[in-house]
Amino acid sequence: MADRDEERTEEDTEKEETDHTEPMSSVNREEEEPTFKSDSESSADGEVYESGDLNDASVTKYQAIHPDSMEDLFLPEALAQELKQCFQLFVQNSREAAAEALYDALTESLPTSSFSTPRPILSIRLITGISNLILNCGDPISLRRAAEVMAFQHLDREVNVSRLEVARDAMLAAIEIEVGVNYTARMHAGLQALLSYAAGAFLFVRKEYAIRIKTVLRSWSIANSTNEEQSQKEQEEEEQQQQEELEAVGVEVPPSPNKIQSGDDSPQLDTCEDMDFYKDNESMKVPSTFTEMFLFNAAVMGYGSAVWMNVILRHFEDIATNVANTLRLQEECDVLSLVLAQYKGTIVLSEFKLVMMAALRSLVPKEWDLQHETAWSWLWDRVEGMLKENMGKPQVYRKELQRLFLESMDQDTMSKFQRGIYSRFFSMAPKGQDFFKQSSTRLNFIIDRNVEMVMEIFAKPRDVVEQLSALGLRHVGYRIPTDLVPPFVVAATEELAHWTTQSKAVEAFSWSLSLISKILMRVIQQGSTIAMLAIVTNEKPALKKAIALSPRKHRARDLLDVTVGTQSISPLMWSIESGSLCSAEAIIEDLLVIRADRDVYYYGAPALFRRHPDVIHRMCHSAPSLLTPLLEGLIWRSRQTNDGFRRVNYYIQYLIQDLEGNFNDTFLWLVEFADPKVVSHPAVVLASDLTWRGLARKQFTLGQTYFLATMVAFIVSQCLTVEHDYHTSLEENVVKFVCRVFIYVCSLPSLLFELARLIALDFMRGRIRRFWFLPIPQRLCSFSKVGKMCLAFVLSIMVAFEPILHCAVAQGESAPLLFTSSCPSAEVNKDLYGTLSSLGLLLYWFLCAELSVYSMQVSAFSLVVVRVCGEVLLFLGALAFCIISFASAMSCLNHHILEFNGLLPTAKALMQISLGIFPNSSMAKTENDVPVFVLVCIFVALVFIILANILIAQLYQCYHDQFAAMAGYAHLNRLSVIVTTCKSVSRSSWKKFLSSLHFEEKLDFNQGDVGISGGVQILEPSHLHPTNVDTIRRFGGSSAPWSPWPEEDTESTFDKFDRLEKLIISLAPKKTSGRRRAGTGSSSVVQSSEAYSHDSHASYASGASGA
Repeated sequence: MADRDEERTEEDTEKEETDHTEPMSSVNREEEEPTFKSDSESSADGEVYESGDLNDASVTKYQAIHPDSMEDLFLPEALAQELKQCFQLFVQNSREAAAEALYDALTESLPTSSFSTPRPILSIRLITGISNLILNCGDPISLRRAAEVMAFQHLDREVNVSRLEVARDAMLAAIEIEVGVNYTARMHAGLQALLSYAAGAFLFVRKEYAIRIKTVLRSWSIANSTNEEQSQKEQEEEEQQQQEELEAVGVEVPPSPNKIQSGDDSPQLDTCEDMDFYKDNESMKVPSTFTEMFLFNAAVMGYGSAVWMNVILRHFEDIATNVANTLRLQEECDVLSLVLAQYKGTIVLSEFKLVMMAALRSLVPKEWDLQHETAWSWLWDRVEGMLKENMGKPQVYRKELQRLFLESMDQDTMSKFQRGIYSRFFSMAPKGQDFFKQSSTRLNFIIDRNVEMVMEIFAKPRDVVEQLSALGLRHVGYRIPTDLVPPFVVAATEELAHWTTQSKAVEAFSWSLSLISKILMRVIQQGSTIAMLAIVTNEKPALKKAIALSPRKHRARDLLDVTVGTQSISPLMWSIESGSLCSAEAIIEDLLVIRADRDVYYYGAPALFRRHPDVIHRMCHSAPSLLTPLLEGLIWRSRQTNDGFRRVNYYIQYLIQDLEGNFNDTFLWLVEFADPKVVSHPAVVLASDLTWRGLARKQFTLGQTYFLATMVAFIVSQCLTVEHDYHTSLEENVVKFVCRVFIYVCSLPSLLFELARLIALDFMRGRIRRFWFLPIPQRLCSFSKVGKMCLAFVLSIMVAFEPILHCAVAQGESAPLLFTSSCPSAEVNKDLYGTLSSLGLLLYWFLCAELSVYSMQVSAFSLVVVRVCGEVLLFLGALAFCIISFASAMSCLNHHILEFNGLLPTAKALMQISLGIFPNSSMAKTENDVPVFVLVCIFVALVFIILANILIAQLYQCYHDQFAAMAGYAHLNRLSVIVTTCKSVSRSSWKKFLSSLHFEEKLDFNQGDVGISGGVQILEPSHLHPTNVDTIRRFGGSSAPWSPWPEEDTESTFDKFDRLEKLIISLAPKKTSGRRRAGTGSSSVVQSSEAYSHDSHASYASGASGA
């Protein structure tokens, strides 16, 4: 049960992957899944093991390890329940603590060289392996299957009886210590028999099947390789990696370049689509992969029309790569049998074997021998047996389930059936009540969805597998234990048997639901990476400790992508969506740290933006607090200075351009977010400044030039051509006419068209804001668009009242000069036209405020002025209230002062007093009337002493508050202009701008130190951001991409003391336990429970005194 004794070389260490297996552990997480019959056990169908036929002879026999045979282990039902109870006591405090105890026990008993997998990974695999054995200890067939799976995963380990015994006794001692006084002699005997049985399976399977499995995996890898397209160095690296993975049997071989979608990885295909796939590949002239060679040989051997072969071919890669995993192999065959059940023709499985063997002989000509022939024949015989076992069943099962659920069960019966499932489930697994806490309607929906999938998997198996993959990945974040799935399946099956007498329907329901549960459990277990499990804790140290085990080459991938089949989930996005922001921040910080060995710089920013191009958009909506760590991670500052300047690298490529090389929407998202602190970040400021100076400024200037021309024309036509009582010159009239024609014919239509287009787009895209009951397009909510709309409205009215048009209709001798605007017929509307002209000119000057974007200082000042105007409006509102209230009060007095006679005259007088323009002579009249004088004095004191000073204080405080953010608002204003302007930039100008940034060139960190591409380098004054720490984390030692980074000394004092305390407690009772184990052998089975309990109490007493 240990690794090889030989000391590993440095080369082996460099290429080692963290997914190696260790003793008594499960490499792939599928091991916890419920087991199913294989072809070799098909004879056991319908066989039921009764606990009444069992005795303790099996327990006595397996107190020792039997490597020469592998029989079924019959444990009494009572003993199986005791073992499960013992395991619950073992993990009751914490499953992680129990795993650590097992790891400590093994490392103390076996040589250190036996363990190559990091501690956290091996601990989890140990507890997973033991829990899988105990979960199936009551079913001999399932227990044997679980032991076989574990044995297949340990084929690369040099194990022998003596080492297996040492490891077994060490784990027993660890369990005894953790369980304490509840640990009985019967539990000890049962656990020893269970572990001895698994150890014997390791030796037996290794002797019988190791060579065959390695042969299949090796030849399959060769058959799907494309070495002719690789350089010699890449070829050697791939072969090294494949060899390592082949040794770690049970770890799936990396997908080949020409991988076929299969089982749970492919969409639902009918026979027509399979035939199209066949025809598309039939034209291949030089077969270089197994798929191409198989299709070629099928056509040559006369099986070109056998579409069912193509169905199996789509599943065959997962079958071949999972030859060592009995559970996964059974699952693939079950899904394949469902797909084949939809084929209407004749299926002869032996014909597929002929074509398969011919294709393999052609692809592996140099290595093919009798050993390969035997290994692949053995694999296909297993697959053929599993497929034949299900032949004809899916069609029958489907009809029975449809008849039961669609015809027999009414709504009332279905409701009782749903309640009954949960009653049975909670009685079988009380822990399930902690996870099924939703409302009854939600719980009933879960049952309904299960029933739908049970029937749908027969009609669309591949679609259901896709849905289960997505569902399983979502459940990874919920951290639902997979050991709750088997009791749920049993409860549903038993409840269905209670409500119907159709045995075939119950059998079909059980088979289908078991397959669904097996797929779901596999997805959950494969997706439950250490990083995903650490996210649930929402603690930075836990996540850093978990991700520290990842290979440096795949560290970013492990933080950004967990893929099972064709479905994937992002640990980063999951942590954000689930509210684990501490974990999300730790992921961001880890990704954006630059790490380096002697060969390569590793930086996760490109991987982050490739995996999540909209990461900034998501953070703006869901986690704004993460924006600052993200932007900080895009900056590297040198700790060295030269002539008062510091070298700084800004990796802002993906803030400016997207993955396709187009203008990124990052600026748009930041504008919508409207946080001045975020847009004031140096990374955003530099990106916006580069875009403004290199691209947007020129385009914006061109657009504003036309606007300024129309404004000048309006000024000339309304202000500079002064009329003198009908005596105007012809030249003056011509200039006025030309300018106004330009305004009305060129400027006004384009302005109306732009506004109409924006309004139509907003209505089409649903960008509507409602003010009370009025729908307002979103584009019209900005000041500039409102100003343009008002200007268009004013200019339209001015056209209707244009004096030149009215004078043009004058006739006879009294007709005015050409293009004149001074005539009697135009005098009627002259005042209205002048008012409109004045208002239009004010609007033109108001729209000129957009030109402040050229200067950040001017823009910031104008923005502060706008925000301060709100305080002025509050003051005016208070002043109006005081004027109205005092005017109404004074109008009730009996006096003879003309200026205060009535409500309106009084309000006018008080307004003049407030503005300081009330005549002194009129003010003197108030002295003769005491009530009026008193009220006027109170009003003056209220306005000039209280309100005016409050206004001053408000303006000061508002400016003080806005001062820190006014630069951010100025940058925000410029960003909005950049976003609007860059949409109209030509493709050639955009490419020219990108080429000027040189993102493809690598930036130096220091002199002669060539770093990473994708950024811009600048020199900033050294006093701005002083630092004396190199932000690049450099490591010595091995530079192999498959090895993890060395551990950093970031452990807190609390963690150190906590670990020391656990170590002292675990070491205290070791001596007593060791003496007891030395004095007891296989005869411990017949010891009395009292003696064993007394010895256990003595051990704990000794441990307590030692502690």
